Amino acid sequence: MKTILKYFISVVLFAGVISAGDAEKSIDAYEKGDYVRAAKLFKKSCDNGEFLGCNRLGSMYHIGEGVTQDYAKAAEAYKKACDGGYSAGCINLGIMHEKGNGVTQDYAKAAEFYKKACDNGYIRGCSDLGLMYESGNNIEQDYVKAAEVYKKACDGKDALSCSSLGVMHIEGNGVERDYIKAAEFFQTSCDGGEFWGCSLLGAMYHGGEGVMQDYTKAAALYKKACDGGNINGCINLGVLHGNGDGVERSHAKAAELFQKACDAKDDQGCDNLITVIELYKKACNRGSTGGCINLGVLYSNGDSAKRDYSKAAEAYKKACEEEDAVGCGNLGYMYGIGEGVEQDYVKAAGLYKRACDGGDAGGCNNLGYIYTNGYGIEQDYVKATELYRQGCDGGYNGSCSNLGYMYANGYGVKQDYVKATEFFRQACDGGYSGGCNNLGTIYEYGRSVKKDIKQAFEYYGKACDLKLQLGCENHTRLKSKYR
Repeated sequence: MKTILKYFISVVLFAGVISAGDAEKSIDAYEKGDYVRAAKLFKKSCDNGEFLGCNRLGSMYHIGEGVTQDYAKAAEAYKKACDGGYSAGCINLGIMHEKGNGVTQDYAKAAEFYKKACDNGYIRGCSDLGLMYESGNNIEQDYVKAAEVYKKACDGKDALSCSSLGVMHIEGNGVERDYIKAAEFFQTSCDGGEFWGCSLLGAMYHGGEGVMQDYTKAAALYKKACDGGNINGCINLGVLHGNGDGVERSHAKAAELFQKACDAKDDQGCDNLITVIELYKKACNRGSTGGCINLGVLYSNGDSAKRDYSKAAEAYKKACEEEDAVGCGNLGYMYGIGEGVEQDYVKAAGLYKRACDGGDAGGCNNLGYIYTNGYGIEQDYVKATELYRQGCDGGYNGSCSNLGYMYANGYGVKQDYVKATEFFRQACDGGYSGGCNNLGTIYEYGRSVKKDIKQAFEYYGKACDLKLQLGCENHTRLKSKYR
């Protein structure tokens, strides 16, 4: 199992207990955004022997906050902190030497300062030192020492080091090759919130190495890793979906996961996505409407390099010609927004009607939207309301929210805030962001319910969590107004 350790350099601000005195005043000024005053106070605390102040002063010179950026002064302040026993200063000084910022680039010295921090019990130092020993980055590569300091860091709850130590046990570098121990370290890492560890443990269950083979557990771990941003987890979960191992066999889900990896510039994800596209092409050419629709979705939603709206429209057209309601609805959407085809609301309306008549609730919703706004056809609120109701009854939550909107405004029906609230709630409970935002408005202004700012705040927050910008804006507005 070949893995790549990804590591990011960052400045360490705190370590250990904060002492009373000027340093506390400095931190207060910093947190209030008064960086100039904070820098002056950190300097004063440093001059008075408060080594937290020295480290913080170094970080301000390092990144240029409240003072002109000056790597040499940053390194000087970090050294004073390190010499005074403040381990974070040692880490930061090691970073300066590793990067050659403000000091002569010297990897051996960087390792020396990381070791000092590690020896003082500061786990970040052990982790950084382990990486240097493992990679042999301009110092002598030493897997045995790497494993020793990774173990110390892992015992100190550094989840990334647990993953690194697990990899060393798989590869037999510096330690005896032991898949069982590797799995144990990956489990510890995953439990500690390191998603790389979850992905690696998933691979162990996937292949049955060190643990009994279990595709279901592998899938759960890959999903956890993918949800946490680990791209390998997304790719491997896509593979499981493609083969139907431990999860439902779904090329569409596999493609979605490969697309996520490809969007993150992962070559393997892109290669796998191309394979899925070819499978959909073959299926579509054989007359599979599902293959055509999935192919259209990939062309519609792909990254900028692979997006092709014309090909998406062609695929949807093939599906629609076979009386596939979803294909007709998706093609109608392309005509409605003018992507891949010339914008034509009349054609869009006709295709939405075919979709709706065929049982596609989204098609009913979109046709209702066209009647609501009078795009290409005569505006008709009554028909729009009927279509939104049909879409809502068909399980399309956006239609429930739109139906609530019609009741709230008295469009096509008698104004009724009670019914509007019911439909907004139904949409929100179904995960539709617009329904949550509208429900927030109902509670903010007391329409059919008692005015309740707390409830409004919660529903706007839910809309924001569901990625609705208006929900975020309303959430921020209430927070500012009533804090």
